[in-house]
Amino acid sequence: MIDNSVLKNKKIYKHIEYLFKKTELISKKFVIITQGRTGSTLLCDLINSHPDIHCDGEIFQVFASEILDVKLYAKVIYIINNNHRAYGFKVLPYQLIQEGINPRLFLCYIHKNNWNIIYLKRHNLFRHTVSLMIAQKRNTWQDTSNNPLNNYRYYLDTSQIIALMKDKEIKLEEEKKYLNELPYLSLTYEDDLLKAEQHQNTANKVFNYLEFSSVPVKTEFCRTTSDRLSDFIENYEEVVKAVSQTKYAHFLET
Repeated sequence: MIDNSVLKNKKIYKHIEYLFKKTELISKKFVIITQGRTGSTLLCDLINSHPDIHCDGEIFQVFASEILDVKLYAKVIYIINNNHRAYGFKVLPYQLIQEGINPRLFLCYIHKNNWNIIYLKRHNLFRHTVSLMIAQKRNTWQDTSNNPLNNYRYYLDTSQIIALMKDKEIKLEEEKKYLNELPYLSLTYEDDLLKAEQHQNTANKVFNYLEFSSVPVKTEFCRTTSDRLSDFIENYEEVVKAVSQTKYAHFLET
């Protein structure tokens, strides 16, 4: 049974308990803890290249829906009927908090119940923030070869950039506390997902962590932006000047 100190929302408690109970039939279980714009959708897609593993997206997004029962139960039925030997999903800490769930207690609970933890983060706060702001302006959160950013340039508010970098810095510190003394596989966007040639090795890390053999991976997602932020930031010089006067200036160089 799930401790009520972890899940105080009775509706959420009911459905997470159901999910955890049903996934007891699966030999390996995992959670990807991350923030938005870290390459987590790409990571899930790579993991799903393995025929024995099913990785869901942000299942906590469905909790506000009136059709929660249908969505969540359908996921569990799909997993069981397709004989997957491993199941996982990704979650953003704020999604836990908004549902009345303490992220630290949640992670301790899943670890105690033999769930593996994968932690994905992004080092460069500046590029992370720019990625978020442009995604919001485009209202597009995943890039494929059919949905390029080419030929579009966006004006970004410098004060908002700095405020968001501060917020992301705070979130990274909070995540350290959530994960303190818990075992987990650590991945970073820059080292493990940024370049296509990194993808197979990254997937192999996950497969090995979950004690599965390696398989070739592929994905429909690709990086469609260049390294030159001036290609898609309209007021690039203004942004650089503002950030260079803060403690985040070193992120401009990477």
